Amino acid sequence: IMLVHAPDRLADFYDLRRPGMYRLQFSGGRHPSSEAGGATLPASNVLSIQVGPEGKQVWWGEPRKGLRTRLMADKLSLKAGDPVLVRLEVKNETNAEIACEAPPDFIVEGALIVTDAQDKPLTCKGGNPRPVDASGVPARTSRILYPSADLLQHCEFKPGTYRLQYQGSATLPASNVLEIEIVPAAP
Repeated sequence: IMLVHAPDRLADFYDLRRPGMYRLQFSGGRHPSSEAGGATLPASNVLSIQVGPEGKQVWWGEPRKGLRTRLMADKLSLKAGDPVLVRLEVKNETNAEIACEAPPDFIVEGALIVTDAQDKPLTCKGGNPRPVDASGVPARTSRILYPSADLLQHCEFKPGTYRLQYQGSATLPASNVLEIEIVPAAP
């Protein structure tokens, strides 16, 4: 059995009115309503939520010329050495198709900013992942520009917390801020 709360209902359970980054995790334990005395449930992954001005949750970056971008990760908590897979998606909020191109400089050239817990930028180097051929975004739809970029191939991650944000390009706006955690690998 899986219990899921819709993202727009989190404020009913947690006070998320102040701007900032919040990390939510179920720590595990006995489920009180299960049969035979309660089942033991494992801890969940960590969910990072960015709350912007006026207490609004930030799932996408700010709009520019009808487009928004968002950076997503397959996992927000990873073991050191695990692939750090991220995706870049663009959404068209207008009633007409908008021409845009996947940025050729997604990871290098300073387009993707990666900072550690002390806001110190990480230097990412090497080649860029291959984008999806996306010459335009139809009205009221979204499209993945980079389906699976492994940042571990380009950045040196050590255990700690990192914030990632795509800074935008000539045709695309900046993304949301994504927070990931790298935990030490098991010995």
